[in-house]
Amino acid sequence: MEQFTQREVEEAERAIASLLSKCEKAQEKLAPGTSQYTLTKNRIAALRIALALIRERMS
Repeated sequence: MEQFTQREVEEAERAIASLLSKCEKAQEKLAPGTSQYTLTKNRIAALRIALALIRERMS
């Protein structure tokens, strides 16, 4: 597995947290049941997993 510096991991954590926040805000404006809503829901789930893994690595 590729090794990353602590700084790179911290920057990735900030970027993913920002994307997650933006997706959550965007989802509020979408109608449930639409393809856009489902896509955003799946992205949110993936970003939460990525964020959890990054935070686990940082600890």
